[in-house]
Amino acid sequence: MEERPKCAYIVAETACLYPTSGAGKHIRVGMEELAKVFEVELVLFCKPWDNSVSVLNAAAQTGRQRKGPAAALKTFLRRWLKWWYILFSNHRSFLKYYRTIRDRKPDFIYERSAYLNYNGLLIARLLKIPHCYEVNGINARDHASRYMALYNWISFHLERRAYRSTLSFFVGGLNTEMGIPESDRAVVIQNGIDENFLDGFRYHSGRTGSSDKKVNLVFVGHAMDHHRLDIFFEALRKISHSDRLRVHLIGSNFAKYDELFARLPVEVVNHGIQEHDALRETLKKMDAGIVPFALDYHSNMKVFLYGAARLVVLLPETRNFKRLFDAGEAIFFENGDPQPLAKAIDRMVELFGSGDTEIREMTDRLFEKVRNEYVWPAIYKDIIRRINHPRHEGAALTSVH
Repeated sequence: MEERPKCAYIVAETACLYPTSGAGKHIRVGMEELAKVFEVELVLFCKPWDNSVSVLNAAAQTGRQRKGPAAALKTFLRRWLKWWYILFSNHRSFLKYYRTIRDRKPDFIYERSAYLNYNGLLIARLLKIPHCYEVNGINARDHASRYMALYNWISFHLERRAYRSTLSFFVGGLNTEMGIPESDRAVVIQNGIDENFLDGFRYHSGRTGSSDKKVNLVFVGHAMDHHRLDIFFEALRKISHSDRLRVHLIGSNFAKYDELFARLPVEVVNHGIQEHDALRETLKKMDAGIVPFALDYHSNMKVFLYGAARLVVLLPETRNFKRLFDAGEAIFFENGDPQPLAKAIDRMVELFGSGDTEIREMTDRLFEKVRNEYVWPAIYKDIIRRINHPRHEGAALTSVH
């Protein structure tokens, strides 16, 4: 049996290892898909995930904030020094990491990019083996609120230079935000959906309908500030067909919106967190799914989840979503404004009131696109092809294309 090329899959941020997070799922899926062609080993340049420690840390951060000149000076010094501390602490174990990779003798490195952490790239250069990044966010921007503008500028340009120097896979088109043109070495990829989940809807006819004839609109996710649920709830206060709509929330962190729920003119059902099988059964009872807000480079997993579940999908007009879908596959609305979103929701409700033909055409088209292009095996097939391409860093790793 022919020996398969070895891949060191590097993760350098502990938070990415949280099992049910988007990052945790992406790492798990990535390793599974890469392992179909390569011999893959997870290598941590960070502490492993520990639920008990993480809970304690989260609790410690909720304490009362001190105020006053002394506190302001302390905050300024912390922000000034912490950037240097992060940069140097990330690399103080470089020799240890170097020996770890060297002893494993991988044929290439696949690394999830991390803030101010360039160990994997440097080690690949020293060992003279191919290296590639998976870029899931602009790390300098994600951490910008913690540091001064000068440090954020330096962080951004260090990050950009690192990506330009190797084969990088940019989720959702992040390369455009960083001024890196798409090329053989700067590749746009998307998030995706598990084939097993999609298979549960392969023969599902779509809308099952509710006894009171209301349209069921769902949001799935761990509610975070960048989801801008405030825009969604403000839009719900402006819609014309509130008596014909029911909103469902599946996920976590919705408690902070309880007061808004109470003032909405529509019924809101909070299902909480649901595991894989329960989520599939709940989505079979839904009619439409929504992404209330997104940045131009977002590639939300929930979009492909909705498409796999044969739901009508409401999406903001972002660069990436317009790149992926057309008006026959989703209902688009102007991003960041409650009024256009309210009109899109009303249009969606009216669509369900006008019969099933247009709905069926839209959901069938979206389902087929997700099935053919955005299941994880399809996404990683292209990644593997790119890794294996001889024009990158030396000869092809395998003969598999």
